[in-house]
Amino acid sequence: TRLGSKCDGGYVLLDDLDASDILFSIGVGDNVSFDQECEQKVSKVILVDHTVPNFIVPTGRFEMIRKPLVPDALSNLGISISQMLNQYREANDFILKMDIEGAEWEILEKMSQDDIVKFRQIVIEFHGLNDLSETGKLKNKIAIIERLLLTHTPVVLHANNQGTYRL
Repeated sequence: TRLGSKCDGGYVLLDDLDASDILFSIGVGDNVSFDQECEQKVSKVILVDHTVPNFIVPTGRFEMIRKPLVPDALSNLGISISQMLNQYREANDFILKMDIEGAEWEILEKMSQDDIVKFRQIVIEFHGLNDLSETGKLKNKIAIIERLLLTHTPVVLHANNQGTYRL
C-alpha cells in the first residue's frame, strides 16, 4: 500500500503494520503525511531529522530525535541506527523508512547485518543512482544492495516521481 502524499513524501510498503511495531522514519523534512498514516497502525513513530529547526512534532504516538544520523555508534556527532534500536527494545518488530538525500549509502554500508535483520520492512529512497559512471561507486552501491538482499526481498521498485530521469 502507498501511505503519505501522492508526490514526494509518500512511500510504498507491505500493508502488515502491527500495533507492536516501531517505525523509525529517518529524514522527515516538513512532510509527515506518511508518518501520520503509519502512526494509526503502529505503537510508536520515531521521527529522526535535524534539518528542520522549527518542526513541530505531531501529537499522538510520535517521538522526535533531532540529531543527524551517523554511520556508527562511536561518533558523538549524532545517533546511529544501532543506538536507536537499543533505546527501543520493547518492540517486537521494527520498520525502517530512510530518505536522507544520499547519506543512505554510507549508513547502510556501515550498518551491521545483525541490525539489518531487526527490521521487518525497510523502505528506502535511494539517491545518487544517476552517478554510477565511476566503477568504484557502482560496485560499492551494488554491494550494499546485495547485503540487503541477503535478508530482505524487494517488493516495490520505482523511480521517484519528482524531477527528471536518465537512461
